[in-house]
Amino acid sequence: MKKLLLMISVLIVLSGCAKTKSDTLTIGYTNFPPLGYRDESGQAVGFDIDLARAVAHEMEITIEFQYINWDTKILELNSGNIDAIWNGFSITPSRQKEVLFTQPYIDNAIVLITNKDNTTLQSLDDLSTVAIGVESESSGYHTLESLFDINTLDIRRFTSINEALLDLKAQSIDVVVTDAIYANYVMNQSDDYRIVEGIKLTAEQYGIGLRMGDTELQTSLNTAIETLRQNGTLRDLSIKWFGEDLSL
Repeated sequence: MKKLLLMISVLIVLSGCAKTKSDTLTIGYTNFPPLGYRDESGQAVGFDIDLARAVAHEMEITIEFQYINWDTKILELNSGNIDAIWNGFSITPSRQKEVLFTQPYIDNAIVLITNKDNTTLQSLDDLSTVAIGVESESSGYHTLESLFDINTLDIRRFTSINEALLDLKAQSIDVVVTDAIYANYVMNQSDDYRIVEGIKLTAEQYGIGLRMGDTELQTSLNTAIETLRQNGTLRDLSIKWFGEDLSL
C-alpha cells in the first residue's frame, strides 16, 4: 500500500510539472514576407512572428511555429497540426464560415503588381485581357472570385507568391494580385516591378484564424492583442516591419 501511495504521489507531482497542450500555441505560417517567412538560417521571422511572440509573452505560454502549405491551411488547423493560422490572414466572409477569427489587428488591401514598363493595365476591366498570377487559396484569389466571373479570366495559380513573381519577371504573366503589404515589401526589394496606381481591388484587415469553437483561445488572444495595442507594441512592430503604423 505504501508503494502504491508513493507511486500515486509521484504521478501527481509529475502531472503538475508537465506541459499541457494549453501551455503551447502552434502557429501555422508560410513564406509571405514581411509578415512571416524563413530567414537564411531557417528561422521564422516577420511582423506576425514578432507579434505572436509578444502575445505569447502576455499570455505566459510557449509558442511554436509550423511551416505549412498555404493551400492546406484549413486542413492543418482542423486536424490539430496547428492551433492558429497567423500569417497575413485576411478576414473575409467566406473564411469566416470555416474558421473563428480574432479581432482584426492591422489594415491591408489587395493590389496589382506588374513589370515596371508594363502600361497595359489602366482600369480594373483590363484584367479580362491579361494573364493573372495569384497564390492559390489566397485572399487575392478570393477577391477575384468576388469581383469577376472567374471563368472569364486567364488566371495562373501558384503554390507561393514568389513563384508568381518569377513568372511575372519572365513575362509569362502580366500581373500578380496580392496584398498591399507584401507588394510594398517587393517594391523595397526590387525595382523590376511597380504597383498599378489607381486600382485597389478591396480593403481588408488581418486576423488570426482559429478552429470553430475555440472561443476561450479567441478571448485570450484578443485580450493580449488589446494590451499590446494600448502599450504601443503593436504600433512599434508595424513601424519596424512596414515603416508606418498600420495597426488598428
